Amino acid sequence: MCRGTGHVQSKATFINRFERWMKRYKGGTNGKSITVTVNPFIKNYLTEGFISRVTKLRINNLLNIKLVGDENLALDEFKVFSKKANKDVTEEFDN
Repeated sequence: MCRGTGHVQSKATFINRFERWMKRYKGGTNGKSITVTVNPFIKNYLTEGFISRVTKLRINNLLNIKLVGDENLALDEFKVFSKKANKDVTEEFDN
């Protein structure tokens, strides 16, 4: 979604932004399990393939990642819930 800006973020840009978020999360906490809520279209993109993108993200970041689809989120939005902190930590590690 462009939200009136005239720019639509690509899936690759979303992945890069999310990977940067995960690196900041891993650097700022010792949490090992997160629930990530994304648009269902992005969820399908992250879970497709024999070795899915989310599996690669799990391995590269040593995180247990649970994906949840939410149609209310735009294509470039995500929400992250930390099981250890028991709260939404999206804004804490996003720039």
